[in-house]
Amino acid sequence: MPTYHQDPVLTCDACGKTTRRPAPCAYEPLWKAGWRWRGADALPLRFVPNHFLVSCPDCEPVIDA
Repeated sequence: MPTYHQDPVLTCDACGKTTRRPAPCAYEPLWKAGWRWRGADALPLRFVPNHFLVSCPDCEPVIDA
């Protein structure tokens, strides 16, 4: 079993709305559409250090743009 898994979709942590995860380095269209995220490579979260926070255009952004 691989030690690193990447889900094929991004899921909004607030409402559960999903969108297909683009290829690496191809996130610009999602960003322009209003999707926001805070990746696991940013400052770690206290209790879920490897979690990727995502918000859709209809919810409050998880980061300031």
